[in-house]
Amino acid sequence: RLAWVAPQDTGAFPITGYKIRRDDGQGGPIDTIIADLSKDVYEFADGPPDRPSLEAVNAYRYMIFAENGDSGEPVVISAQPTIQPVKPDGAELKGTAAGSMTFVF
Repeated sequence: RLAWVAPQDTGAFPITGYKIRRDDGQGGPIDTIIADLSKDVYEFADGPPDRPSLEAVNAYRYMIFAENGDSGEPVVISAQPTIQPVKPDGAELKGTAAGSMTFVF
């Protein structure tokens, strides 16, 4: 979940909305628009069930753009995760068989 505060300096025009972009989780460019939000929304949750394609093993990077109707480049604002990731418990080996191992977390 991402959360942000509206920028105080909006240029010559008021904020009209926000766009959120994300990378592919593999270090690629942050160029996929995943949300187009209204001017009164200041948080966004990305992941299951809305986006089941996200993988927990990947680190995703995001950019939030405030739009203000100006024809110039959108203003990039910063955000912090509102829920910190939790470190999983260690894996425990439960059994082995020919060519396989069973673990529980």
